Amino acid sequence: MSGRQGAPDGEASDGLQQVLAKVGEALEGLARRLDALESAAITVAPTFVGLAERIDALEAAPSHAAALGGIVTRVDALKAAAAVEAVTRWVAHESPSASQRISVVTPTRNRPDALRRAIASVRAQTHENWEMLVVDDGPRTSMSSSPPSS
Repeated sequence: MSGRQGAPDGEASDGLQQVLAKVGEALEGLARRLDALESAAITVAPTFVGLAERIDALEAAPSHAAALGGIVTRVDALKAAAAVEAVTRWVAHESPSASQRISVVTPTRNRPDALRRAIASVRAQTHENWEMLVVDDGPRTSMSSSPPSS
């Protein structure tokens, strides 16, 4: 006796052979599935090559590149608008207490009319405890990296 306790050698050997047979069947099934996947990949590969060539051609064409850039710009603007809308909906359901200070950060660069409208909008709010931080959002005109002197 060997193998499992109380099992004769023949039973252990038969059990092992059954397990090996099942493993062999599973491997054959996997090999068939792999062959099918390789066949599908060979069929689909030219499509991907064709798509890559079309994308390269679109990127190389100036008119398409400009149109694509315009679309990207519009999508970015829509994402920003969606973010503003989400915050607006959240704020509509919140009512801060009078003691809570609201901070408004306004980045701007060379847009005095837009800045005037933004300031007027903040001043027109009913909540009185607020602060507005206006950030010059652009490069310095000076080549110096040191902050301006007071």
